[in-house]
Amino acid sequence: MPLTDTGRNGLLTSGAAAITHLALLDATLAEISGGSPAYARQAVSWTAASGGVRDNQATVPFDVPATTIAAAGFRDALSGGNDLGWAPLGAHTALVALAAAGTDTLTSYAHGLANDQRVFAFDLFAGGLPAGLAETALYWIVAATTDTFQLATSQGGAAVNVTGDGELVVQRCSPQTFAAQGLCEIQAGQLDLDLRMV
Repeated sequence: MPLTDTGRNGLLTSGAAAITHLALLDATLAEISGGSPAYARQAVSWTAASGGVRDNQATVPFDVPATTIAAAGFRDALSGGNDLGWAPLGAHTALVALAAAGTDTLTSYAHGLANDQRVFAFDLFAGGLPAGLAETALYWIVAATTDTFQLATSQGGAAVNVTGDGELVVQRCSPQTFAAQGLCEIQAGQLDLDLRMV
């Protein structure tokens, strides 16, 4: 059932209050740890909901060890607590795609993705991902054309065997790699809580 912007904004206003801290996640979506100064979750504040979207209000800095960061995790506590979801780094627009099992190809018209870019795949409206794909995998784009592409588990590798047709959401990710201890900053407005698809 679709919601109006007023309905989306109302849900975001009450729901975002539960997300008090951000965590940093690696390419397997595990929370990072370690470093000196040590990594720790950071508090987050949110802008007012508008048009079914709410963004992080200020830059959030993290001390990080040598690692690759792929996503920001939404948490309700400085430590422990609950995992409330996550978002890929990079503030890229989510795209709806159709998967075809016979060709392992995804179609999303004028998607703008290019070979060697990284993406996560999500189910659409809790319908489940097409068989062969996983929400916890960070894929590589291969065989990209204007309207189609395939997903691989390694750069330039063979396409993932998609064994079921279906709809999904694909969102580009811009991982940040740190060769040594460093500072990772999630800039103001880089994270969207987005209810425009409901």
